Amino acid sequence: MKNVKIIIEFDGTDYKGWQVQPNDPSIQQEIEQRLMIVTKEFVRIHASGRTDAGVHAERMTANFEIEKETDLSRLKKSLNALLPDDITIIEMAEAPVGFHARKSAKQKIYEYRIFNRKDRSPFLRRYAWHIRKPLDIYSMKKAARFLIGEYDFTGFASVGSEVRTKVRTIYDIKIEKEGSDVTLTFVGSGFLKQMVRNIVGLLVQVGHGKFTAEFAEVVLVAKQIQKEYITAPPEGLFLKDVIY
Repeated sequence: MKNVKIIIEFDGTDYKGWQVQPNDPSIQQEIEQRLMIVTKEFVRIHASGRTDAGVHAERMTANFEIEKETDLSRLKKSLNALLPDDITIIEMAEAPVGFHARKSAKQKIYEYRIFNRKDRSPFLRRYAWHIRKPLDIYSMKKAARFLIGEYDFTGFASVGSEVRTKVRTIYDIKIEKEGSDVTLTFVGSGFLKQMVRNIVGLLVQVGHGKFTAEFAEVVLVAKQIQKEYITAPPEGLFLKDVIY
């Protein structure tokens, strides 16, 4: 068996996330179907994680095993020729036998993009959260500092999130503003379902003065989902990279 590592770039707008769905399109299903056409094998892909419906990726890592000896450069070219225009395999290479896209991952980097001006942009409607009211970036940065470290992030998990532990480590949260563009970059050991979007929603409300910066710590310590904060929409979220 040959273990193959791939890096995928995709626009998640028209998909119900990464994972195969019974009646809805998914990134995983699109790639697996094309792989079976090209390799004539049933191939199961293991991704570094699951993205939600509408979320994008610039460098999603995945791996799969194939039995036949295959020219990977030709396989990549054939696969991209069959995939829809919103999914592209940008790298493909043989990986060590023990490599697993999810289990071997050390860090994940997500980026959330906000377009902060009164008038919307027709060009960014699929790739950023349009927020009309000005944001207090200083207060958002102050709130973000409470979330850096190893904590139980139950208060920022989605309802029904079933995992063995909700303890995660956030190494850095960077918030930058340039003109109307606000970018929030998250570096962590891993993230719970909708965790980044929930944190962004709270930080935006801090930026609008609804909460003080210290409310981020209140949610963290309470270890329960708070109804007060909102969840940021999926279109602004990008998986930037996975570190091994």
